[in-house]
Amino acid sequence: MKNYLGILFIFLLSMNIKAQLPLGWIEAYYHINDTKLVDNIYLTYDSLLEQELIKDTQYMALIDLGKHSSEERFYLIDLTTGDFQSFITAHGRGSDLDNDGWADRFSNVSGSGTSSLGAYRVGDRYISESLTNSNCRRERTCRDTQAIRLHGLEDTNSNAFKRGIVIHRAWYVTKNVVGRSLGCPALTNSDYDLINQKLKPGSFIYIFDSRENEDKS
Repeated sequence: MKNYLGILFIFLLSMNIKAQLPLGWIEAYYHINDTKLVDNIYLTYDSLLEQELIKDTQYMALIDLGKHSSEERFYLIDLTTGDFQSFITAHGRGSDLDNDGWADRFSNVSGSGTSSLGAYRVGDRYISESLTNSNCRRERTCRDTQAIRLHGLEDTNSNAFKRGIVIHRAWYVTKNVVGRSLGCPALTNSDYDLINQKLKPGSFIYIFDSRENEDKS
């Protein structure tokens, strides 16, 4: 009986802690449906916030590269209201060598063309010359292409800035077809415009693989 009461007390305490979280985190627990995974992401977020490495607390993004590229797996979350939106996004071609839509490997190595897991801080906006040139060749209409810089905050993604890992719009990401990037979470034109409005310098992004816990079980 005492063991039962102890377990019940811990459960209620856990629920009380979660009830005190911002609405956005409660929505994250609900939609991702992996308590241990979201616990770990939240602890990372809380630690970075305490270190003042994360400064904007209005919006965050969680990206699940454990899902197929045809699925909406870029989650934009309003931490205050709990509004939860999802979008399709590309992963790196080096993470998906057989081009079957599944990211099978991740790396922090420059030139690998892979996606990198872990926590990121959103940086500033800039005009990307390489993306502009790519669009010029592909669409035959030259326009400056903006991108959002990302700063990797863990050992698994510490080279993100040096590698040029950014959020950007891409011609090869549409509602029907999702190509592969060089490691960037690329978006459709319209989705990029929305993300660009919401995520600010200092916002929190976490890229994860939801299959990790499944593999261990």
